[in-house]
Amino acid sequence: MAGFLAVSYIPGFLHLQSRAATVPFRALVLGMLIITLFRIYRYASIRMTPTTILAAFFIAAYSLRVIYDEMFRGIRLDAEPWEIVLYLFGMCIPAFVVFYLIRNIYSYRKALVWTLITVATCCFLSALTTNAKEIKMQGNRYAGNAVLNHVEFGHMGVTAIILGLFVFLGIGRKYSPVLRLIGLGSIGLGAFALLSAASRGGACLRSPSCDPNYLLCILSRL
Repeated sequence: MAGFLAVSYIPGFLHLQSRAATVPFRALVLGMLIITLFRIYRYASIRMTPTTILAAFFIAAYSLRVIYDEMFRGIRLDAEPWEIVLYLFGMCIPAFVVFYLIRNIYSYRKALVWTLITVATCCFLSALTTNAKEIKMQGNRYAGNAVLNHVEFGHMGVTAIILGLFVFLGIGRKYSPVLRLIGLGSIGLGAFALLSAASRGGACLRSPSCDPNYLLCILSRL
């Protein structure tokens, strides 16, 4: 959730091409996912629950739709076909399977705080560079950096808001005053990123209204 966002700032700081940082990172993540998958599979198995069936159906339908649009309908997507295939089958699906098999909630609780700090830092770095010409787009929209477009920048902003609300409101566990203060700052930085990106996709795809359970958790703490 936060690793690629952090790596996306490296090319700009070191004046490198974006692929010089993003491709090795994705290869490293894929290797870690494969190792983790084999280690988890020794102790866990995929249960054929309604959730598993719906998830498998969504992955299959989405994959077939991408292949059908590109190969048969001739619809040109934002990236090359091989890049989409690598991103879908080399990053998204393996990551989903690994996280689905991890049923220990304590692992997620440990990662939540560090993910929050990383995403908030990324939003802060983008806030410092919103006047840079290379990230300013048409229509008063801004990209996160030279790698993140305005849609991904909006996704990052909404993610920072959601994680900040989790920590600030103490959903699931109690957090220290310092972490709650960091969560409050993450909410503000995420809102700034979302408004700067002016992306409807980021607001809709990761909006709390898309997850009733999350919305109920937020309302229960207000």
